[in-house]
Amino acid sequence: MNLSENELPKHVRAFFRSLPMLTPQTVKSIRMGVDPRLYDMRLAFDHRDVRYLVIVEIKSAVTPRSVRFLAPQLLMVTQRLDEDTQSKYVVIPMLVSSYLSPQCREICTEQKIAFLDLCGNAELVTETLFLSREVERKPKPETRRLRSIFSPKGGAILRAMLREPDRAWKVTDLVDASDSSLGHVSNIRNALIDNEWLEKTNRGVVLSRADLLLQTWRENYRKARGKSLLGYTYLRDKEQERILEELFDGFTEDEYPPLVYARNSASQYYAPFLRGTSRSFYATSAGVQLLESELEMSYVEQGGNVIVQVVEDPDILRNSVEVKPGVFCADPITTYLDLWNGNDREREAAEVLAEECFPWLN
Repeated sequence: MNLSENELPKHVRAFFRSLPMLTPQTVKSIRMGVDPRLYDMRLAFDHRDVRYLVIVEIKSAVTPRSVRFLAPQLLMVTQRLDEDTQSKYVVIPMLVSSYLSPQCREICTEQKIAFLDLCGNAELVTETLFLSREVERKPKPETRRLRSIFSPKGGAILRAMLREPDRAWKVTDLVDASDSSLGHVSNIRNALIDNEWLEKTNRGVVLSRADLLLQTWRENYRKARGKSLLGYTYLRDKEQERILEELFDGFTEDEYPPLVYARNSASQYYAPFLRGTSRSFYATSAGVQLLESELEMSYVEQGGNVIVQVVEDPDILRNSVEVKPGVFCADPITTYLDLWNGNDREREAAEVLAEECFPWLN
């Protein structure tokens, strides 16, 4: 549900009138000696012989950056109340929006501002009141917004920055590093700034919260587009390794490999944890043909020992890492995201990989 700013006040009144500690008759609007243009709504209610005044700022959509800007403005309104009003009421500043992300809610809590959104997230804390509620649901507009940031094209830009989380980036450098258009890099850059994952400096933009960026990405991750194949080879591990190293060794520096190790197979080279008899790959159609011919791979419906994800977007292959001569793997970020979204054991492997490759990730 996504309501306009004109419709949100109804939701605010309904919220207060639904609280079990209050009766609908106790919630009412009042006049205040403050310019009404400085706020959107005010409500008063009594509870256990204490009178409360809620001053509400309503925004249909917010970002962490805009919440940090709005917070002092809302607090300023409460400070401008006349002495008579301040003596009669416990004053509560409150921000209301269609959706407040975890980071937005965290900022409100830090600034001692109550909050409410249409998804059901709410917090109202004073010396005599305590209400705190969190829900997992995200509205469709928020989901779409995050998907645009973490799309395959956006992912290329994010990978470039996360590989060097302390680097200051010029827009043109990001264009070159991600093989993206100037317009797309600018859009992703602005979205990251709005979410306070990126900040401007005189040297360029720098990741301010690489940890939050990767944590949010893993929650909204979509695996690479393309069909999955399950194959089987009779060749033993050592023979497979020899053949694959010979294949990899034939790739030139000015081209990306048509197949690379993925998931568990890649993590063995970054942070060994899982052992298994199967091998996982990202591959182009040409890479699949190499596996068919060189590993004598046939296709099966179950019981296979070769797992191949055929990729439509070559970015994963372009950003692969030669972990040792003749061995190419999907980069650590892609490997981490794949494993974190796998089964329980794979998520454990992702945590081990993060300890080794991303010490800044909480």
